[in-house]
Amino acid sequence: MKKVFLIGSVASGKTTLAKRLSEKMNVPWFELDSIVYHQTPKGRCRRTLAEQLEVIMDIDKKGAWIMEGTDRDSYQYLYKMADTIIFLDTPLRVRKIRILLRFLKQKIIRLQDNNRLHILK
Repeated sequence: MKKVFLIGSVASGKTTLAKRLSEKMNVPWFELDSIVYHQTPKGRCRRTLAEQLEVIMDIDKKGAWIMEGTDRDSYQYLYKMADTIIFLDTPLRVRKIRILLRFLKQKIIRLQDNNRLHILK
């Protein structure tokens, strides 16, 4: 298992599993969203399909990797590149809870240094 492609819907556990596998296998992992979108001085921009493939090919040349994301047409070449494909089929009720918790954690509640609750706008 040197080139692992993790696929699943939102909140299925892809990132958590990718991080754990990466640590256990000592292999770098990549979120496909960071390959599709990249930060520029003007903000976050979407790469073209050709640019995405170029980034993935550069990663592939370096050896072992773990890539994780949702299933998109632009990722079809990863099915051929990966030696292991893992599809996470997490129950909908679990994913709904994770999405809600993620939303609350990222957007609603932030603990300030003074331990006061601050509601973000």
